[in-house]
Amino acid sequence: MIAVIALDCVMSFIGSGANDAAFAAWVTDSTVPANRGRVDGWLAIMPLIGMLLVFVLLDPLTQSGQWGLFFGIVGGITVITGIAAWFLVRDRGVAKHTHGVLRAIFEGLRPQTVRREPALFLTLAIWTVVGISSQVFLPYVLIYLRYSLALDGYAIVLGVVLLLASALSVAGGRLMDRIGKPRFLPYAVGAFAAGLIAMTFVREMTGVIAAATVMMAGMMASVAAVSAMTRDRTPEDRAGGVQGARMIMAILIPMLIGPRSAAP
Repeated sequence: MIAVIALDCVMSFIGSGANDAAFAAWVTDSTVPANRGRVDGWLAIMPLIGMLLVFVLLDPLTQSGQWGLFFGIVGGITVITGIAAWFLVRDRGVAKHTHGVLRAIFEGLRPQTVRREPALFLTLAIWTVVGISSQVFLPYVLIYLRYSLALDGYAIVLGVVLLLASALSVAGGRLMDRIGKPRFLPYAVGAFAAGLIAMTFVREMTGVIAAATVMMAGMMASVAAVSAMTRDRTPEDRAGGVQGARMIMAILIPMLIGPRSAAP
């Protein structure tokens, strides 16, 4: 148990540094307000596409107990992706800070910074609420489908839902760029809430697919909207620091509160 927890901590630290810090900051530097809705619409679906690939395509390996091969495939693909990124991803010419790393880390969390950038931290606060609502149910989706609803084809249900919701999220990103992110966000959150409510009543496969598609599409569209809004309000020289604050408000806090509030 100690070894698993330790390895998971190492994995999370390296993964968060690569994706949530470096890559997310690079995306902010590489986009403009006019195209961030479309970009974040695509980025919002990537974790769920990863879930689809792992839990649907590789499900036969877990069912047969081939965990060594399972983790070997997932780890191998991750290594290959990292090597490719080393050659393909280029910085966008943003000037480096002259002050130290510790100052840069704590700068984004100081009360003066919050008072100086109220709109930025308002978007992060919205992200905290959306993140908590997502983490209440997301860790238990497979358990709910497989054991509570006892759906024989739970992997098929998950696959169909994720594909449909991903397509809707991408389309929503394009719509977001056309009508504006603040205007789009309430509709996305409304769809998310409607899908969550509908999931409390459905029991059969068709109803579950319909309700879960609305739920997941609304969740991804909400995340895409608030993510794009955060990028729009990020100072040009602080993309990395803002992503650090996002890690706390959009990931750490929701992951502490969400699953704990749903656990029996």
